[in-house]
Amino acid sequence: MMKLKKWLSLLLGLLLLVVPLAACSSGKNPETPSGSKTDAGETEAPTDPVETADPNTIPDLPSDLDFKGKTIRILTRQNRNRYQEWGSNGALDDKADDIDEQVYYRNLEIQKKLNVEFDITHATVHDNDLNAWLQSTALLNDSFDIISNKAYQSVSSELLGYYMNLYDVENLNLNKSYWNQTFISAGTVNDHLYTVVGDMNISVYMTMFCMFFNINKCEAQGEGWSMDEIFDVALQGDWTWEKFASYVKDAEVDLGAEKPVYAFYSHTYSQAYDGLLQSFELNLVSTDPDDGTHTLVAGTRYEKLQNATKAVYDLYSNTNVKLDTSGYGSGEYNLFDAGEALFSIECVNDAQNRKNANLTDEYGLLPLPKYEADGTANYYTGLQDSHNVISVVKGRSNYAAIGAVLELLSAYSYEGIRPYYVNTLAKQKYLDNLKSQKVMDLILDGARWDFAAIYAAYLPNRDGNAPHMALWRGGCQHGNTAYRYEQHKDTWNKLLKQFDADEHFARKSAS
Repeated sequence: MMKLKKWLSLLLGLLLLVVPLAACSSGKNPETPSGSKTDAGETEAPTDPVETADPNTIPDLPSDLDFKGKTIRILTRQNRNRYQEWGSNGALDDKADDIDEQVYYRNLEIQKKLNVEFDITHATVHDNDLNAWLQSTALLNDSFDIISNKAYQSVSSELLGYYMNLYDVENLNLNKSYWNQTFISAGTVNDHLYTVVGDMNISVYMTMFCMFFNINKCEAQGEGWSMDEIFDVALQGDWTWEKFASYVKDAEVDLGAEKPVYAFYSHTYSQAYDGLLQSFELNLVSTDPDDGTHTLVAGTRYEKLQNATKAVYDLYSNTNVKLDTSGYGSGEYNLFDAGEALFSIECVNDAQNRKNANLTDEYGLLPLPKYEADGTANYYTGLQDSHNVISVVKGRSNYAAIGAVLELLSAYSYEGIRPYYVNTLAKQKYLDNLKSQKVMDLILDGARWDFAAIYAAYLPNRDGNAPHMALWRGGCQHGNTAYRYEQHKDTWNKLLKQFDADEHFARKSAS
């Protein structure tokens, strides 16, 4: 359990590390080698090298910041599992878990260090209604400084007029490691960025797509199906869609039993498709390297996209595969939890559900497959678009305080909360074997976003669907990517042209 004194120690350590690295030397004469004789003739004992933190993980904030008790007003989403990373007003209650406690003491320390007060409001409307409520009530009434929104709907033309370009927020250094550089790279357009994710956003780590396999039922398949063999294929970099498909097609499963066992199981909505777009290293939108304009993917990249959707469709059409259409409602029957599937695609946080489901079989964690072997052990993955992003409301007089608060929220989470979730919970509590823990590192290191997903709200076709839904998901589900592309390419290219002309993303004039 994280106690207040632990956060005080962490704060002291962070403050000391802000001092230039030269101050971290042992204080010895640099010309006196370790273990040599001093002027007094005595042998000086060798000293261990002093470990110094990566300066890119240490905030560059002035040490004497004092915002005179300013209140920082934060709006979060409605559901607890989406506002837990922000915390709540007031003391901890009897339902608080370890993450709640760490978030509480993190917030307490930041408020004390900066002399600010947090006023955290949890939305009372559903995520799907949050944008309309923001525009009609919250933003017009100047109610909040920081907005935590659902990634999918956070960036829309209706909202951007209310939001600050994060590169212009004082005390916010988006080059630091505790801000997700992959997201920032994908979302920055002409030095404009209106949403961001950092290490305080535990929802990002929870919603990364991955694959689970039932160790007992796989090993019962016989030769080539042992736990170590499957893990080694992944850890050696050979876990491709073709290799995975061979397991699914070769599996001997009983589909006629009272409780059929399937080779592969997934929800049909985002889990079945979205992560593969990134694991296959595909793009839906291309950016011109010369002028930065955007167009729907074309040429050889489109050919790869078409081939990839066909490969997914062909496997998902196999009788050994069960795609669940029941959605995400309470009481949902998960075939993998019930021991009725060899493989499943879900999210990192479903490892916690595995534990709670009391699955009698052992299970292992795998990355999503690559499209083809590339000679490396690198893997990529997408995320559910339900994770949190952060925006700063325009027109505030306290940008310096807002920026400093966000900087410390992610910096302190980098030191404490994120590694607690990843190392203590996700690796040690939710997973049972060392190779699964190695795979977890591959997954967490491989999270990717692309422009089309971040700005999906700008790109609805006549059916209201952005490319990642209509072209990728729809193409994988129905096997008609070429038809969908031809039907909607002109609409999407027109919308992309409008995006490039949007004043919120205009090129800045040279100074």
